[in-house]
Amino acid sequence: FAKQIELAKSYGIFGFCFYYYWFGGKRLMQKAIEGYLANDKLDHPFCLCWANENWTRRWDGLDADILIAQDHSPEDDLACIADLSRYIKDKRYIRINGRPLVLVYRPSLLPDPAATTFRWRDWCRVNGIGEIYLAYTQSFEHEDPRTYGFDAAIEFPPNNSGIPEISDQIVEKTPEFSGQIYDWRALVDRSKSYTRSPYTLFRSVCPGWDNTARKKSNASILVNNRPESYEFWLKNAVRETVLYADNPDEKIIFVNAWNEWAEGAHLEPDIVNGYGYLEATRRAIEIRPSPPRIALIIHAFYPDVLDEILTYLDALPRTIKLFVTTTIDKKEEVGFKLKNLLYPYELFIVENKGRDVLPFLIILKKLVEFNFDYFVKIHTKKSPHREDGALWRQELYDSVLGVDAFSRSILSLECDRSIGLIGPEKHFVTMDTYIGANQDRLMKFAAELGMDAGNIFETGFFAGTMFIGRVQALEPLLMLDIKDEDFESEDGQIDGTLAHVIERLISLCVLSKRFRITFSETPYNDASFKTVYDFA
Repeated sequence: FAKQIELAKSYGIFGFCFYYYWFGGKRLMQKAIEGYLANDKLDHPFCLCWANENWTRRWDGLDADILIAQDHSPEDDLACIADLSRYIKDKRYIRINGRPLVLVYRPSLLPDPAATTFRWRDWCRVNGIGEIYLAYTQSFEHEDPRTYGFDAAIEFPPNNSGIPEISDQIVEKTPEFSGQIYDWRALVDRSKSYTRSPYTLFRSVCPGWDNTARKKSNASILVNNRPESYEFWLKNAVRETVLYADNPDEKIIFVNAWNEWAEGAHLEPDIVNGYGYLEATRRAIEIRPSPPRIALIIHAFYPDVLDEILTYLDALPRTIKLFVTTTIDKKEEVGFKLKNLLYPYELFIVENKGRDVLPFLIILKKLVEFNFDYFVKIHTKKSPHREDGALWRQELYDSVLGVDAFSRSILSLECDRSIGLIGPEKHFVTMDTYIGANQDRLMKFAAELGMDAGNIFETGFFAGTMFIGRVQALEPLLMLDIKDEDFESEDGQIDGTLAHVIERLISLCVLSKRFRITFSETPYNDASFKTVYDFA
C-alpha cells in the first residue's frame, strides 16, 4: 500500500474507494482494507463502497451459481452500518461537508432502499457519527438518488453506458469467442457535450475494459482506448465538475479503476502503456483550478418577460454573474425581480436606443476590463410586429439558456479554444439573403475589421442576437468607431438601424479574429446558415 499511495499521490489521485464485501454479517476480501485501517501511516484518504450483490461464480460464466448470498433485513442493515462505522470514524475517511461518503453499488437490490437509508442515517446520528453522505454507482440503473433517500449518484463506465457494439467489425476474433466488443471512443465523444443531471451526479472515467480474465471467451472488451483520448475525456469531466459543482467538497471525479486487473480497467502501469494513463491523469487535472468567469448579459426592456429568463437560472452555475440593463422607467420593476436572486448581479440604466445591442456593447467593455472569459447574451424579446414572437423567443431561450445547450456551449468553449461564438442552429441565417438595408454600413465596418468584402456574403449571423461567446472574440467591436450617440432612438424599426448592422457584424467580428462559429446543438461542428428563415 505504501508504494501505491506514493504512486497515486505523485500523479494527483486524491484518494481510494475500496469495495466492502458484507454478506449478512460475513466478510470477504477484507484483508486489504483491514490492513489499511490498522496502519495510520498510510496517509491517503479513502472511502468504502458496499458491493451488495450476491457472490457468484461470475469468473467462469456461472452467474447463477451463488457462492454466498446477501441476507438483507432490518437487523442486517444495522449490523452493516455498525461495522462500516469503524472505517467511517477514521480521520482519513473522505467527507463531503464533514459528512462521511458511503457508497452502495446497487441500492435497487435492497428490499426497501429508502428504509435502509433511514436506518443508516438514524443509527449514525444516535451513535455519534452524525449525518452521512450516501451515493450509489450507476452500474445497472439510472434512478434519481433521491428516490432511495441518497444524496448523489456516480457514473460507472463502461457499465450501463449503452455504447455501440462493434463485434461484427472485428475480424481477428478466434472461432470460440462469443463475447461482445465495444468502441471505447464513444464514451470520450459523449464527454464533449455532457447532459446536465437534475440531481447531484459525480462524473467517472475508465481507462479501458477487458474482462477476459473473468469471462474467458465470453468476455466484454472495449477497444480503441488510448491514454491521449482518456486525457481528453478526463479534462472534459474536470471542466464540467469545476463549472457545476457549487460545493467544493463535491468537486470529485471517479476513475474505474485503480487496479481492476481482472477486468482490464487500471491506472497502475502496465507493459503496454507504461505510466501513460497516470501521466494523462496528471495532465488532465492540471487545468484551470477555478470556474471560468461567465457573464449573463440581459437587456430587460420588458420586465414581464424577464420572469421567463429567470426561470432558467436554477439549473445554471451559481458562479455566473448577471449584468442586467433596463431603461429608467423600468428600473424599479426590474430591480424588484432581481433582489432575491442567488446570483451576483449589477443593474445598469441605459437609454431606450440601440435595442439590446447598445446595452450589450456597454457591458462588453466592462467584461474586457474585468477579464471575464465568456458571455451569454439574452434579452426580453417580444417582437410585437409578429404574431409568433413568443415562439421565436422561446426557441432562442431554450437554445441558449436551456441547461443542456448551455452546458454543451460552455464546455465547448473550455475545450476548444478555436470556438468564438455559439448560438441556435435554427436561427443562423445567410448574410446574403438577410442583409436588408444594412449593407453600406456593414461593408464599412467589415473593412475596418480587415475582412475581404467578397467573403462577407458567404457567412451568416444569429437572428435575434442571442448567443454564447468568448469575450476575446468580440473585442474588435470595441475598437471600431462606434459611439453611443450613433444609435437611433427607438421607434419600432425592424431593419436598417445601427443595431441591425451590428447584429450582422458580430459574426464578422468573430471570424476576423480567426475564431469559429458553431451551434449550441452541435458545438463541435462549424456553423452553416439557413437560406430560408421562419421568422423573417
